[in-house]
Amino acid sequence: MQADRYSTNQSVQTCTWCNSEYAEAYSRARETGVFCCKKCEIEAKFWLRESLGSVFG
Repeated sequence: MQADRYSTNQSVQTCTWCNSEYAEAYSRARETGVFCCKKCEIEAKFWLRESLGSVFG
């Protein structure tokens, strides 16, 4: 049986990186309440590492 993706009792979040809305239960990221997918999570962490590297490097 397929999950009901239009169920009203699901938690909807807004991705910190791309600002899109997503159902938290369908996020593949480790930080499900922050990022909508693994790609956004990796891009944000890479950006942060590069930004901090220029400050401390």
